[in-house]
Amino acid sequence: MVFPVFLAAISPCSGQSLPTVKLEAETVQAFQGYVGIQENLYQQRMNGRRPFLWIDDPPRNRSMVETGEIVIEQDAGGEVAVPGGIIQNWTGAVFIPGGSLAKTLKLLQDYDRHRDIYPDVVDSRLLSRNGDRLTAYLRLVKKNVLTVVLNTEHEVQIGETGAGRAYIRSRSTRITEVRNAGEPDEIQLPSEEDSGFLWRLNAYWRLEETNRGLYVELSTISLSRDIPIGLAWLLKPFIREVPQESLRSTLAATRRAMLQ
Repeated sequence: MVFPVFLAAISPCSGQSLPTVKLEAETVQAFQGYVGIQENLYQQRMNGRRPFLWIDDPPRNRSMVETGEIVIEQDAGGEVAVPGGIIQNWTGAVFIPGGSLAKTLKLLQDYDRHRDIYPDVVDSRLLSRNGDRLTAYLRLVKKNVLTVVLNTEHEVQIGETGAGRAYIRSRSTRITEVRNAGEPDEIQLPSEEDSGFLWRLNAYWRLEETNRGLYVELSTISLSRDIPIGLAWLLKPFIREVPQESLRSTLAATRRAMLQ
């Protein structure tokens, strides 16, 4: 499975990347607290206390995606400011006519193919597997004048909640920024002490197969640095737009691969 990339970029007039910043313990604590609340809500979908699919929450309905539209919304709380950082929480859904749950799950676990399927992934591989638990490596890249490259590792759990339903939960365990990627002087900045483009990324997939096809949903929670006052005019548009664009790209690529 692939994870949408939350990356900022710098405009031509700035001429440089953001200065490095250290991820502080209070920022991590705030993120973990937020994730705990959200994962409790997600668990309610698994145990039947809430609709399994987000598109079944009023006022949404399945017809929104059955026409081919990719539906994406930010959490009702919007962008969340925490000490030293910003949390983004987005959910999207797509419908794959005639789609197969088994085939889609196989694709999402086939990390060696992700670099050929998902635009933001330039390298990927499975690191280990123990039953329904996996660890995976992804090198993610985003270009917008400035090229940002991240080496990331993730812990993944796969499960089923009944006939025709499955979920995937992924949590990043390591994200490091790469400078001069692919060059002889390529280096990784110290973990959690870099430009702060992306410090944490969790992803939650929900899949349901019906006689009409496959409904695929993806929720992401990301943590990045806060915005320096002098660069607010520049970075705010990216913080608002890039997460949802990446989510849309991921869902579209998944559907495209399954329809080939």
